Amino acid sequence: MCNHLYEKGEKAIREEQVNNVFHQIITDFEPQYINYRNLLPAHQFRLLKAIAVEDVVTQPTSGNFIAKNALTSPSSVSTSLKALSEKEMIVYDRDRWQVYDVFLQDGLSIITRIDPGKVLTWTVEPNAINGWIREPNIGFSQVGYFPLQQKVSVIELDKKVIHKSIEFMLITCAIF
Repeated sequence: MCNHLYEKGEKAIREEQVNNVFHQIITDFEPQYINYRNLLPAHQFRLLKAIAVEDVVTQPTSGNFIAKNALTSPSSVSTSLKALSEKEMIVYDRDRWQVYDVFLQDGLSIITRIDPGKVLTWTVEPNAINGWIREPNIGFSQVGYFPLQQKVSVIELDKKVIHKSIEFMLITCAIF
């Protein structure tokens, strides 16, 4: 989020810009979020979606929560909670369950609107420009990291350019 806002080059950041960047990130990762629906067992996906919609859940095994979200039984919910927690897709913190990745939480609303029976086909036509040189770029996860996952950035340099030195700056950002 901060990287996208920083690259806009504006000194003052408005709430509208934050919302636009947030929406763009969710849109960019939509295929990944759709893939979660295909990779997770149906019960786990329904539970993940239900937790995302509620924002936080304190009693996921209650009869009301189970009935409201078409889940099967308290024992199945407990099993799915454990599995989703082990996959670091949800987290239990301060006596409540929530989706770990805020982008995924909002992205789940996109997933549920897509008909799984439809197929999407992309046609990609590369276009090379002679003499074009890519600017140096630092790549990192746009969706975030799991709590125990090592944080990694990749510096991408055009192999046609010889770089004598590289200068690093640490930029921190907090959005309230």
